Amino acid sequence: MKRIVKLTERDLTRLVRRVIKEQEDMDNDEKTIIDTILKCTEGVEQEGYDDFYDWANVIFSCAEWELEEKFDEDIIENLRLNYTEIIQDMWERDDEF
Repeated sequence: MKRIVKLTERDLTRLVRRVIKEQEDMDNDEKTIIDTILKCTEGVEQEGYDDFYDWANVIFSCAEWELEEKFDEDIIENLRLNYTEIIQDMWERDDEF
């Protein structure tokens, strides 16, 4: 059975504002994560590492350590899976020059 819910204009406005705020928070979290990963790449030369994965391990270990206080375990556990492309592009770019 379907249920009809009546919303006032004020209810709808509050709902839309809440959704917008949640989206902004998600965007800020994403920016924080990417900025942290990029900060961890500074000063870590690619020379001396056998391959991308050894180098990436150092980068992600640094980022995980810095982000563990700000984010829950799920984000930290999936950091390598979700953000590998960012630093992989850096590795390839540096190889070209």
